[in-house]
Amino acid sequence: MFFKNQLVLILSLFISTILTQAEAANPIILQRFEKPLSILEDTFTPGESLETLLKNLTQGRRRVAVFNLQALAQIYQKYPTDNARSFFKDTLRFEAKSLEDSIGLIDKWAVITKFYQDQNISSEKLNQAQENLEQAWLILEWVVTGQENDLKNRNLSEDSLLLYNRYSEGKKLSLYKDLFWVGDKNNIIQQLKSDLRSYTWLNDQEDRAYVLEALQDQLKETQKITFNFNLLEDTESEKGLHEFRREIRWFSFQANNLDGLVQLKELNSCPTENLHKEFINLYYPQLKNSPYAKLPKSTLLNESQICRISPCLFYKLSSIVSEVGALKDEVEKINHLEDLHNKTPLETAQKAAEIHADLLTSNTLDLLRDEIKACY
Repeated sequence: MFFKNQLVLILSLFISTILTQAEAANPIILQRFEKPLSILEDTFTPGESLETLLKNLTQGRRRVAVFNLQALAQIYQKYPTDNARSFFKDTLRFEAKSLEDSIGLIDKWAVITKFYQDQNISSEKLNQAQENLEQAWLILEWVVTGQENDLKNRNLSEDSLLLYNRYSEGKKLSLYKDLFWVGDKNNIIQQLKSDLRSYTWLNDQEDRAYVLEALQDQLKETQKITFNFNLLEDTESEKGLHEFRREIRWFSFQANNLDGLVQLKELNSCPTENLHKEFINLYYPQLKNSPYAKLPKSTLLNESQICRISPCLFYKLSSIVSEVGALKDEVEKINHLEDLHNKTPLETAQKAAEIHADLLTSNTLDLLRDEIKACY
């Protein structure tokens, strides 16, 4: 009888575990993560040469998938679970950000190199840009495969050295410190998929409330930041032009990766007349065909679960991302050519300050927060 009771207890515990795992695998949440993960999984196809794999990773939807993972990690990094910080911030966000920073560094030096070639800039500057581009490719290879090659023996550029040090230190905190994006037996993608499926998620209603509050918090934090537009990149104490674009861009990426939780209202819906005029006359004609000015429909949510926001607010942020991105790209070219290092030319800094001031005086971020808050 004793053994029979023990067997019943063991079976009960086993069934309970299975049910708990099934409840943990929330399909609405998992779909958000599995979309970008499936794109990256296809990118890291076995049999492809490493050179082809790395080049594919820097292009189109693959790079966007890396951004998307980072955006989701940023949303969930304060999730009400014991290991949210170590899993979402120190691991998923760190690994995705390291990948994206490496790709961004390649893009930066590829653009500068082409600019020098097209403009017949001095061979010394061109050679330096080509060396920096090669360093960026080596850093991406290191992040993807764990193969450091001869990076330590190189005279790394300022931005390559910064990324090298950040990755070296951050990897120590990552739960995946021994894993990389490609690997014969296990890799980051396989481990992520497994960990996400076994994660203890909130139920749909609680998760929805958490996510909407996280979006509001992100907008509030962006509004509080003081930017120094005389700087291109951040220093230890100040945030520059590039970070301004990143901060504004986060809302678009986060909203785009919630599988339709956030969607747009009708075109004529706008909380202020001035913003509506801007939207109809300027932002909408410019951005209506842009993939970054759209939000996906939902395949799993009903209308009562969807949070709708005014198109004029969403498009204004998208327009700022585009405008500041163009300023950043020009500054990167000029800075290396004229040895300005991390300084932003005065005219560009003034333009960025005007864009930032307009964002604040239009109350776009406050109005967007209010609309999200009204959803629950």
